[in-house]
Amino acid sequence: MLDLDAFKYTSNSHRSTRSTSQIRLNRNSTPKSSSPYAKSPRKSPRNYAAPQVYAHLPQSVPDIIAPNLHLLIIGLNPGVATAKAGHVFSGPNNHFWPLLYESGITPVQLHPSEDRRLLDYGCGVTNIIDRPTTEASELSKTELVEAVPRLFQKIKLYQPKSICVLGKSIWDAIEKHESGRYPGKDFRYGWQRDIDRVGVFVIMSTSGRVACYKKQDKLNLFLEMAAWLNKERQKEQGPI
Repeated sequence: MLDLDAFKYTSNSHRSTRSTSQIRLNRNSTPKSSSPYAKSPRKSPRNYAAPQVYAHLPQSVPDIIAPNLHLLIIGLNPGVATAKAGHVFSGPNNHFWPLLYESGITPVQLHPSEDRRLLDYGCGVTNIIDRPTTEASELSKTELVEAVPRLFQKIKLYQPKSICVLGKSIWDAIEKHESGRYPGKDFRYGWQRDIDRVGVFVIMSTSGRVACYKKQDKLNLFLEMAAWLNKERQKEQGPI
């Protein structure tokens, strides 16, 4: 059994190597043509909000990041509660911290104020957009696409083994930047193509405001991500 309490990540940990030509839509299975996760009806989203609308709030939250992590989690942008707290995923209705614990990514449920403890388990967090908003809809698609190069620079600098993208809108922006078009209707949550030998796993947003997906749908994807992550951890621990 994997002992997460015994696992302590260091930036000199062994990193697996992969061919630059390796394209992975799912680590262990053939991709399907459509997502099995059905959306529920949702309320009308807010309109775009210019940066000055939230200028009274802190304009960024510190990254939780180190070189050569197993997993770098990519959030969209800070919510209002997160911006005020200065710790990632501080919204009281956000499922992020419970999902990490319930999936086995962390051995205990961390409080947002303990966010830097994620580094002990080989995980980190950053956002594609720094500025805060109440809802994701208050960001523009153009703004997201224009933020992709800076995100790629960060990934290249810190070289995580894989990234976990929280929210399809982030992956949409990456695909638009890379190919000039957004993903089609055949998009499926889970493993996508690699980016410069970095694995990419996409999960719907953990925000409680994104109520169109059930928490169990999110947990199922976190469990799949955790299965890969724990295999990487076991490689470092050796025989248990």
